[in-house]
Amino acid sequence: MVRPDISSVFSVIIKEEDEEPYAIARPERREIPITTMPRDSPAASKDPQRGSRKKSLVWRHFRAMKDQRFAECVHCWKTISRGKIVGHLSNTAMRYHLKKQHLEVLLAGDAGFLENPSPTTSNSSSREKRKSICQPDPSASFPSDDLGEQPLPQWQATMEQMGWYPAELSHGKKQTPSKLVTRYIGEMIALDDQPLQLVENVGFKRLLHLLAPTYKVPNQTTFTRHVIPTLYAQCHAQMQTQLAKAEGSVVHFTTDIYTSQNDTHAYLSLTAHWWQLDEAGAGISSSGGTPSGYRWALLHTQVMDQSHTSAHILEAIRGMVESWLVDKDIKRGFFIIESSSKMIRVMGDGSYKGIQCFAHLLHLAVKNALGGKDGGSIVLNNLIERCRIIARHFNQSIKAGRQLRQKQALVGVPLTNLIQDVDTRWNSVYFMLQRLVDQQLPLRELYLEAEIGLDRPLGYQDWLYVKQVAYVLKPFKDATDALSLSTATLGEVIPIVNLLEQKLEGFHREQGIAGEILVLVKCLQLQLENRLKPLTQLDCYMLATICDPRVKGSIALQSGTLCYWKEKLVATVQECEQKRQRGSLGERVGSPCSTGSVSSTSSATAYSPSFSRFPHLDAAGRAFLTQAIASAVGSRGLHQHLLEESPAETSVKRYLAEPIEVMSTDPLAYWAHKAAVWPDLAKVAQQFLSCPPTSVPSKQVFSMAGDILSPHHPQVAPELIEQLVFIKINLPLLGFPEFPCEWQED
Repeated sequence: MVRPDISSVFSVIIKEEDEEPYAIARPERREIPITTMPRDSPAASKDPQRGSRKKSLVWRHFRAMKDQRFAECVHCWKTISRGKIVGHLSNTAMRYHLKKQHLEVLLAGDAGFLENPSPTTSNSSSREKRKSICQPDPSASFPSDDLGEQPLPQWQATMEQMGWYPAELSHGKKQTPSKLVTRYIGEMIALDDQPLQLVENVGFKRLLHLLAPTYKVPNQTTFTRHVIPTLYAQCHAQMQTQLAKAEGSVVHFTTDIYTSQNDTHAYLSLTAHWWQLDEAGAGISSSGGTPSGYRWALLHTQVMDQSHTSAHILEAIRGMVESWLVDKDIKRGFFIIESSSKMIRVMGDGSYKGIQCFAHLLHLAVKNALGGKDGGSIVLNNLIERCRIIARHFNQSIKAGRQLRQKQALVGVPLTNLIQDVDTRWNSVYFMLQRLVDQQLPLRELYLEAEIGLDRPLGYQDWLYVKQVAYVLKPFKDATDALSLSTATLGEVIPIVNLLEQKLEGFHREQGIAGEILVLVKCLQLQLENRLKPLTQLDCYMLATICDPRVKGSIALQSGTLCYWKEKLVATVQECEQKRQRGSLGERVGSPCSTGSVSSTSSATAYSPSFSRFPHLDAAGRAFLTQAIASAVGSRGLHQHLLEESPAETSVKRYLAEPIEVMSTDPLAYWAHKAAVWPDLAKVAQQFLSCPPTSVPSKQVFSMAGDILSPHHPQVAPELIEQLVFIKINLPLLGFPEFPCEWQED
């Protein structure tokens, strides 16, 4: 390969510099071809002392300067020092500069430079060496005969030269390159839902052979028997260590049962949620949409093929929990479960503190109001069924779908499919109706030309009902979104319930709401009163609400029950204080504050971290939550001046006396800031606020697992499925630690 002569480029550059002698700054980088200078080029540098051409390959990339102690890089014009004493100069700094700043230039042509040739090597031997590297042996073949002929690139860099070693590993700790690549392939299979057969695929083998010719891909058996189980065991041990750091030694759980449509097994998931102090360089990263100090992890995705009786479910849950809570100092917190008689019985038989999933309660309330046993307008029920027929027609017919897209393009509306509702998700009814409203114009025009699945189209009154039903259901959809966020806490449930109550009451005062729609509103109010309003009387919800610095005692004050709930909170803090004094909780958060040591102006350094750093917040859910809290708090805070008694009561009184925080405050970060002032109250607040209000995390585990439970893994054992899901969920939460490669390859 003949490299282009770029001496003319340098001559032009030098001429430009001579014409501008007073220029202070050089260009940062010239747009020159990425190549190297041939040895016989006139621009090749010469030794200023001897007047001879330099033998080191590094001088192809540097220009000698008048001061022999320095050389100038021809690629970035940076001056590199060669030493301080003339006669004892070195090229080491020049070589280091090229490897760090211009590796692409070296990979493009100077393979011999990367091999660290000896300075005494002759020119002919260097050229022979580069020739042997650039021209592979024609007799060389791929590891498998069925891969066929594959032309190789002119030169292959080693994995170390390409920088494939993790930066966290020091040179002395670098692992065997082949095992390191094997481990990364195992991680890729789990993280990206890749089938295990990937390692047997011809295309994958050809790609790896191109990138690393000396690497041999292990077979599928090696991954199923050694690589994946080893990664699972290492993740499991690391997560066990993190779980032991649970602040206050309280861990909350969510659970759910899932049956895969493409599998013959059912799976029981278990997730853990807790709060712990952030430690520099340790622990699970709390970035990526989660509050400061909040942690969660997937503990199990256990196969459950036996009948789903309460006894079998309890046995499975008890076994999973006991396998993780081996540390006696870690206590079980709340269990977030679906609102079913079976799961309620499981919690009672197992002596667990069960909390019904708010999202499931909301689902039951809306579903019954739309047409369940307790309500619903017959007219609206029939209308929703006709909407289902329309959506089903366009989703099942290819011809009808194509006609709809053509009409959408013609009238200028978004090219989207109609949404089919699902019986197990009430909000799918809202999405179906809202999509029909958005596509009303193309659907009405299309009926004049083709079938839409109905004998007669929806009339003006029908479209008005569809639009108003979607309008009435939107607050419930926003409430579901708000409490399904990764940042949702128990303290947000009661403000949202109160806001839903206000929204429904406001529909009766609005003009233009049809009578049939008001029937639906009354059904929703009845369901709200029977299913959601009782939550406001439960200790866990109200105490969590009071511990939210954005709400505090506002709701209890409006209902005239603030004194009652304040005494409840004081009793809980006193219990925590007694446990700490007995030494059962350790001294991680700090010592109790004395009555006289706490300034009444402790809010002078109020800490108000914003939710703006959370990238995964849903806009509608966040706006609805802000409206709910603002509605509960109003424009006033709680300023109380009460007598001081015990430290627990003192901390509660002074907390309630401080101004209410702004809506963007992160509650858990607030209490992390206040832990040094009110350690026991902070610990109680963190235990309440680290509990999610729904079992959505357990449901989302199966969504995050993606295609792992799919035809891509038709013959994978259920135990291996659990290991793959565990790695997929927890490895990013752990921050992708560099585990050692401890397996034996077949």
